Amino acid sequence: MKSTKSVVVMLATVAAITGCSKEYYPAGVPSVDPLRALFEQNRTDADQTYFVDATQGGTVFGAHGTIITVQPNAFRTNAGAVVNGPVSIHLVEVMEPAEMVWLNMQTVVRYPNNDKGILQSGGEVRVRAEANGQQVTVAQGAVQIHVPAASIDPLMDRYIGAEDDDGDILWEQDGDLLADTGGVFFLDSAGGQGWVPGNFYTAPWPANTFGSNWPPFDFINCDHPLPPGGDSTDVTITVPPGFGNWGTSVWIVLPDINCMVYQELWSGNTVRAGFPVRVGLQGTIVALSEQGGTYHSAFAPITITENHQQTITLQPTTLAQYQQDLQGL
Repeated sequence: MKSTKSVVVMLATVAAITGCSKEYYPAGVPSVDPLRALFEQNRTDADQTYFVDATQGGTVFGAHGTIITVQPNAFRTNAGAVVNGPVSIHLVEVMEPAEMVWLNMQTVVRYPNNDKGILQSGGEVRVRAEANGQQVTVAQGAVQIHVPAASIDPLMDRYIGAEDDDGDILWEQDGDLLADTGGVFFLDSAGGQGWVPGNFYTAPWPANTFGSNWPPFDFINCDHPLPPGGDSTDVTITVPPGFGNWGTSVWIVLPDINCMVYQELWSGNTVRAGFPVRVGLQGTIVALSEQGGTYHSAFAPITITENHQQTITLQPTTLAQYQQDLQGL
């Protein structure tokens, strides 16, 4: 549900949109894959916008526990001028596997050599700021993002994720992550101060590595690769005839490591991850397909084995039922 509130201390969850088209269009079908359009709509529907006074600063409390602290006079225009007046803060929070699938937010890293691997996630967020309808940036170190954690994992680091033309996310390691084990200190523009106890991963926004360059405002993810040890393998999933790649998406959800893998290498009615997944991990294969206005879904248990291959069936569903089923992951 989309909402807007004008307050100094605020809560925000918003999703930004990327075009979702493919180069190959099967004869007689729309030029936009219906599920890509659905993912885009899901991100739009997650939109919540709140406002802070740029001169005084303030604090954002996200719906899923993210806290954003904004120092006074933090915002800058594209020309570098200090922003005054109200600034809208937008926040996407993707913390659990159900949200990862619903918004198609996988936890997969792209290494410098373009190899890929799975990540254990501590939470995905994206922050946007606008003034007078224009996107603005912030002075270095003037905004901090605090992502909540049940307990601190010392292996966690910050990753930056960019969306490709289809809206898919790949992550690249960025660094600059601080473990806060006592809580988060905050302030509001009226001079009030407070303390939120708990565990948080804290990162500056934008990242220090941007220097004076305009930040890309990409997703930020607290993640780490799985520790060394154990075998890994590719995973191939076969769907029934008629459920090819157009209008069908398949994911592997691995809740024990808070990870979601989007299967993307299609050949006929089979689809592969295309990179190693740790043998022995347990989870669920999730599939969603839209064919002629009717939705079909699958939820199949999986334990990753060497050269894993698995066939699934899809059953008619509604989006409401599908979203409810996701909550059980």
